[in-house]
Amino acid sequence: MNKIIILLFSVFFLVSCEQKKGVTTELDKSTPIEKLLVSYHKSHPDWLINDVVARKTNDSLMVLFESMADTIFNGYPMKAITVNEYSKGGFCVSLQAWQTPYNFELKDEINEIGGDVIALVSEEQALKIKEDEFYTFKGHFVKRTNHDFFQKMTGLSMHYTDNYGVEKDDTFNDKYSFGFGMLVYTVDTLIHY
Repeated sequence: MNKIIILLFSVFFLVSCEQKKGVTTELDKSTPIEKLLVSYHKSHPDWLINDVVARKTNDSLMVLFESMADTIFNGYPMKAITVNEYSKGGFCVSLQAWQTPYNFELKDEINEIGGDVIALVSEEQALKIKEDEFYTFKGHFVKRTNHDFFQKMTGLSMHYTDNYGVEKDDTFNDKYSFGFGMLVYTVDTLIHY
């Protein structure tokens, strides 16, 4: 009996040691935008201590964000608000980032990541998109945009955010929110989340 217990314990020990080699941290499971925010915050813990520092933080984040713009949203789910044919044969979906699906949790002290993406899609993609459902995409950053362009492309009179930057969260003192403004992307791959 003791030999069986020792054998089982040895097997359990070996399996647990083997699993530790492949351990992934929460940050490893994060999307690129979360990794950017978490790592920047860890290297700049006083990033929001006053308005001057906050402005410099947001300037630095904008440079970093745009240097990673083609891949920054890989794996990050966004809600499809509307699909629109903005010109003959030209289709787009308005993706909104403030809401996340129930099975997606933001990392670290991030409370919200918000903004609007005008995702330029093919007709084939447009015909498959379900409004009010979540999607991830891979594509190429085109440009930052404004309310007038957003309204023209999507047909929506309102948008959720045109601000850019990180700020202390209004509700939770130990958390922060990040707004990336309004962006335009061409979409290669759109995946239902």
